[in-house]
Amino acid sequence: MPPLKIEGKAALRFGFLEGDAIVNAERAVYDPQTTGEFQAFFSNGSTAKQLTLVLNEQELLSVAKIDSIEAAAASILESHKANCIVVKRGIKGVAVFEAGSAPRFAPAFRSGHVFKIGTGDVFSAAFAHYWAEVGQDFFDAALSASRQVARYCDHPLVPLGPLPSIAPDVRDERHPVSKPGTVLLLGAINTLGQRYSIEEAKYSLAGLGLTVICPALEDVELSTIQVSTVLLLADGIDADMLPVAQRLIDKGARCVALAEIPQSCRQLTVLTNCETTDDFSTALYMAGWTN
Repeated sequence: MPPLKIEGKAALRFGFLEGDAIVNAERAVYDPQTTGEFQAFFSNGSTAKQLTLVLNEQELLSVAKIDSIEAAAASILESHKANCIVVKRGIKGVAVFEAGSAPRFAPAFRSGHVFKIGTGDVFSAAFAHYWAEVGQDFFDAALSASRQVARYCDHPLVPLGPLPSIAPDVRDERHPVSKPGTVLLLGAINTLGQRYSIEEAKYSLAGLGLTVICPALEDVELSTIQVSTVLLLADGIDADMLPVAQRLIDKGARCVALAEIPQSCRQLTVLTNCETTDDFSTALYMAGWTN
C-alpha cells in the first residue's frame, strides 16, 4: 500500500499499524500511539515548520527509557526535533514541554462521567485544531483540548462544538488527590463477578498512579491506615465496612461509591459526604481526584 500524502497549513498525523502517511504542513501534530519505539516524524519525508508530539506518560517514559518525565521530554524533544511535547497524564492532567522553557501543567476538567474510549484521539484532534488552526500557544491549546475531552466524556459524540468564550471556572478543574495518594478499596468477593470487579478496580487504580489497600484481597490493619480516598464497590458489600468508611471520612478522607443497583444506594445513606456513581470507570477517576 503506498503511503498517504497530505499537504496543508495544519495537519494531525497518527501512527499506523499498517501503511504510512507523508505529511507536509506548516504546523503538524504527531501522535504515534505506541508504547514502543516509534518512527520519527521526519524520517519518511514528512516536513513541518513546527512540530508537536502528543504522547501519554507511559509512552514517553517507555520510548525514552528514562524514569523522569522532564528528562524524558528533553531527550525526545532533541532526538525527534520537535518544538513541543504534550504529555497526557491521566488524573494529573497534561504536561507541556517546550525546548528551552520550564514545563507547564494543565489540569483535567470536571465531567459527570468518565468515558475513556476515544479520549486520546479527541485530545490530539482538539489540540491540533487549537494550536495548528486557531493559533493558540502550546499551553492554551492543551488547556482547550483538556476542556474538550471533559465535554466528550459527558457526551461521547463527535464532532464537538466550540468551547464557550468565557474563561473556565477554576471550580471545574480536577486535581489529583494529595499525598499519600492512597485509596482504601472496600468491596465484597462473594461471587466471581464481585471478585473480578474488585481485582480490576485495584489494577486500574494502580495504573492511575495510586497506591491501593484492599482488605478483601490482603490482610490489613484497618485501625492504623491513612488514606486519601475510600472507594466502595457497594453492591453486596458487608455492612460492617460502612463504619470503617465513615471513620476515615471523619478524618478527612474523600469517599466515592460505585452503586449499580438501588439497594446499594439505600445502604449508603448512612454515610456522610460520599459521592455516588453507577459507572465503573467514573468511580475510579473520582477516587483519584480531590473534588
